[in-house]
Amino acid sequence: MIKRIISKGWGLTEYTFSATISQGIMMLYALILARHLGPQGYGYYASGYSLIGLWTFILGFGMDTWYLQRGSVERHPEHIAGKILKNKFLIFLIWAPFVLGIYLFRKSSIAPLFLFICALDIWWDNSFFTIIYGLNIQKRYSKITILLIFSRLGRLIGALILVWQNIYSPLVFALCRLLFTGISLSVALAIFKPFQRWRLARQVPIHLKELIPFVLSEVFVQIYVVADVSLLSILTSPLEVGLYSPASSVLSALFIIPNTIHLALIPIFSRKISVQRHFFDRTVFISMGGLGMLGLLLTFGVGLGSKWLISPILGGAFEETSNLLLLLSPILFLKSLQYGLAAIIVASGWQKHRLIPQALAATANLGLNLLLIPIYGAKGAALTYNFSELLLLTGYALLVILKTRTSV
Repeated sequence: MIKRIISKGWGLTEYTFSATISQGIMMLYALILARHLGPQGYGYYASGYSLIGLWTFILGFGMDTWYLQRGSVERHPEHIAGKILKNKFLIFLIWAPFVLGIYLFRKSSIAPLFLFICALDIWWDNSFFTIIYGLNIQKRYSKITILLIFSRLGRLIGALILVWQNIYSPLVFALCRLLFTGISLSVALAIFKPFQRWRLARQVPIHLKELIPFVLSEVFVQIYVVADVSLLSILTSPLEVGLYSPASSVLSALFIIPNTIHLALIPIFSRKISVQRHFFDRTVFISMGGLGMLGLLLTFGVGLGSKWLISPILGGAFEETSNLLLLLSPILFLKSLQYGLAAIIVASGWQKHRLIPQALAATANLGLNLLLIPIYGAKGAALTYNFSELLLLTGYALLVILKTRTSV
């Protein structure tokens, strides 16, 4: 029993470590690109990926989250992954022309070729993570570590080579990123082998009705995660995007820490709900308190370090980015508490009800961004981000209070 617990704990630690390292590499990748390309060039680069990334929920259509739930009870989850990858390819054939057509119609400042490269890279990376989820289901954590670090380290090395060669074209950097994404996907396909015994996948149908809750959740998450950069790209100049994106990237990279704890708490809370009537015991309060302390530590750490973290690394042109990072830092505290409350909500079987605060936060985020960005630029996006995360935290807290009252 002890050996089994240690084995599971080591697997989770390994997975968390690889995810944290890969996020750290991507944060370093973004900072290097920002410093090398400058606010204008990096703003162009980030705008392309943000504009395409805004529509990623259509490409995935909730299948990956559904796969995590359904694949865990299947004997051969790799066959389901093969079916999902095939569906994503078919969706891509419609999705890519649709998304590119939107920006061509409105005469976007981003070149069509650059947008197509972004779309191709996002599709390949999305497919890559389908395989990562499959390996997670199979508990092949060592393979996940190898693939994640190889994928992200390849991007970083490619970018460093281009910097060394004094190349300043965002298009070349995007092509280099696409190359390493394609290599990583090919290696992942060779390891996971999702297309073997294709006939077995037909025994597990993917019903549209089952995907709808997952799709809606992804839509809301997508809105209040990438809407800020996307709307900055549409409503302002690449310069504003170039100043805001590095601060946002640092924030996103740090989310992995409370998110990993969130993933570990869900099974713990689920078991507690199934065996006891009164849910809020010592474990829950300690967990929420710990996440709160972690959030405060991250917030003050980033807030105090924003001045010496950004300007010395990126240069004087990014001084405004330091101010934006300081303004965004409270989100780390709000997000840490959100992950704890979300674990309680999911464990309680209230996933559908979770869509309500998500919808409110997404609507507020979109509306305030449209209102504040034209007036305040990147600062307006940062203020909106804070407010929408506070609104989402409040909604989660109200759901948990309601859960407590109905369980007594």
